[in-house]
Amino acid sequence: MKLLTTYNFMTNVAGAGVVTTRAHVHYIVTEYGIAYLFGKTLRQRAYELIRIAHPDFRESLEKAAFERLKVMPCRQK
Repeated sequence: MKLLTTYNFMTNVAGAGVVTTRAHVHYIVTEYGIAYLFGKTLRQRAYELIRIAHPDFRESLEKAAFERLKVMPCRQK
């Protein structure tokens, strides 16, 4: 299995748009962690993404998620 690094990703798609559906995304990686999203509900996905966001933005992301989903994001049970 070949890992797609930022460098080869950017050189392979230079000048092209990248589109994917949420059903195709398994992992999101940031400097704050890794979120595994495959098979999770919107609420669980929101929790995972907020967990790996920059700490300065987590509170505002939680508020936005609550406004959109009408429930607080939660981890998978």
